[in-house]
Amino acid sequence: MRYPGSGLFIFCCAALALGAIYAVLSLCGIDLYARLGLTKLRCGFHELTGFYCPGCGGTRSTLSLLKFRPLRSFLYHPLPLYVAALLVNFMVRFISAYLLPARVDRRLKPPRFRVAYVIIAAALLAVNFLVRNLLLLAGIDTL
Repeated sequence: MRYPGSGLFIFCCAALALGAIYAVLSLCGIDLYARLGLTKLRCGFHELTGFYCPGCGGTRSTLSLLKFRPLRSFLYHPLPLYVAALLVNFMVRFISAYLLPARVDRRLKPPRFRVAYVIIAAALLAVNFLVRNLLLLAGIDTL
């Protein structure tokens, strides 16, 4: 029997597993970029305009989050931390709703997509874009 939201649950588990593997390798001093021969990409928007795009700092933020540095992650970019919090919320709700017996009183409702999640993410992107570029105009480079 297939439960609603099971694809989301599998995606969340895979994302957390890959993040855990990266974090363990990183804590052991293994640089995946160097091992795989990857080059670090530069932001085209920043190269052309001199300003930061709404996503600038996202990769650094994600890598900091995977190294268990949430404050540094938030300072680079708030969106990956927000998405990680949503993933954990969805996973806890899914496990509670579908894996706990029905007679358990504290069972949570199954996870549902809400438009408010997207609006909050868009607001985080916009505020990050404005603050980072206003600081850049004032001579403070945050990245």
